[in-house]
Amino acid sequence: MATFSTGQQAGRPAAAVIQTILLSCVFAVQFFQDQGCDMEEMTCERHDELASRTQFVTHTIGRVLGAMDLSVR
Repeated sequence: MATFSTGQQAGRPAAAVIQTILLSCVFAVQFFQDQGCDMEEMTCERHDELASRTQFVTHTIGRVLGAMDLSVR
């Protein structure tokens, strides 16, 4: 079994670290499902594609509003 040799994980079996990450993911998914969210399984590529589209819109609107020099009452 591989082990980490540097950083905070030094000497800790890699499988234990991976298991901890997987348990954290399961907990996170279960938390959001309990809150009524629909969770959708997708590939990394699909996630990146969807994220890039939504981030483009958000950043574009932010830049346009920033350039308008609006004041808050």
